[in-house]
Amino acid sequence: LAVGIGGVSAAQADEAPTPQAGTITITAPVAQADDNMKPPTFTGREFTAYQLASYVSPQTNADHTAITGYGLANAAGVNDADVLSWIGAAAVTNGTVDPNLRSVLNASGGTLTFTGEAADLTPIEFVAKYFYGTGTDRYGNQMANSLQVRLFADAAATSGKLKDGTTATVSPTQAQFTGLYLINETDSQSGSAQTVSRAMITGTPMTVDGKAYAEVESSDPARSFTLGSIALKAEQVETAKTVAETSSANNQIAQMQSQRVFTITTNVPDYTHEYSGIADPVFTVSDKPSTDVDPFTTTGAQTTVDGLKLTATNGKGETSTLVEGTDYTVATRPDTANADYGFTITLTNPRALSGDTITATYKATVTALTQALTNTATSNFSNDPYDAQSMGKASASMNLYTTRIAISKVAYDDAGTKLDGAQFSVTGANNAAVKFSTDGKGNYYVDPNGTETAVTAGDVAIY
Repeated sequence: LAVGIGGVSAAQADEAPTPQAGTITITAPVAQADDNMKPPTFTGREFTAYQLASYVSPQTNADHTAITGYGLANAAGVNDADVLSWIGAAAVTNGTVDPNLRSVLNASGGTLTFTGEAADLTPIEFVAKYFYGTGTDRYGNQMANSLQVRLFADAAATSGKLKDGTTATVSPTQAQFTGLYLINETDSQSGSAQTVSRAMITGTPMTVDGKAYAEVESSDPARSFTLGSIALKAEQVETAKTVAETSSANNQIAQMQSQRVFTITTNVPDYTHEYSGIADPVFTVSDKPSTDVDPFTTTGAQTTVDGLKLTATNGKGETSTLVEGTDYTVATRPDTANADYGFTITLTNPRALSGDTITATYKATVTALTQALTNTATSNFSNDPYDAQSMGKASASMNLYTTRIAISKVAYDDAGTKLDGAQFSVTGANNAAVKFSTDGKGNYYVDPNGTETAVTAGDVAIY
């Protein structure tokens, strides 16, 4: 059996203990080579293990260090017809059997039959013998990189047939069950920054003469594997935002008409293999500037983002520039519309950018300083392999700040007497007069395009 899988509870996940008889341990995935995957956490996750089969007559090697053979029998509530339907979903497309299985599987007349050397196998034994991994998947699971195993697990998880079977909630205290299990995560990630885990198939360690065995040995070393442990088949999306002023290093201190370059980075989950069940995955990046930071250049009725640029970087570090209208579209709204987002970038084909890091940059001009200068970027993305409507969300904010000097001009001999109507000017570098704009309410803003050079003081604030 090369569909070896294993699992644990969230409480055990970080410890990754050695598998014991009857237990399943789920650990955090580790990004593989040439992979930009962001490993998820176990916070808020819940799992249920549905037994698919029980072990029959396990045998050990002469040294009693590993299992060398065993049989499988359907678990209660799982029948041959169920398993055959899952095999069909994994191995047959439009009536055509996968090329690798045509010598042992026939689908003529819409009925599946085992042929050749597989003729005497039960359906669950067929799965054990012919559905095996061909390498490590992107989550670090050995012998798990198999399309048939993934599709078989998906078919079993979504069939509705397992609801009457034996269920075992994966937890530290429930360690009495043994056999081959499908582990399914309940939908606990809606609105989170993480994807929902794909269904996982794994076997618990076996017990022979009171001794637990986690290693299964094969005459072909490439097909040996470990029972009782599996890496979570889920990912995390991380969104970050930074800001830099175009004319100085004064990145977050804002002045009127000063310009900033905002950079948003995020990552696209793998929609190619692990989440291929989502027919049309959605991935958008939205930005919500405050009404005081204008990311738009407006000409008549046309509204466009100023200098927006998108790039994609794959796991090998190769970066390409994305093309608007081909790789993505942009929807923008004027600030005055009070929309949820100032603009939204929609990837045309997220599957083609699976696993890539997306970087978006744009320019923004500070047009007022009377409100909080907040900027929040949000990635919204399809995050459930079995529910196309479920969306995850990952946000990041980057604020700008203002400096304020309160000035009152008072009588020389009476600090409590304010001299309304007195005027003064402010000079900057090289004694050049500083220009201001004013809101007429005692607030003056340093503004290179301003028309005010003299400040009329009672109580005033200069930003």
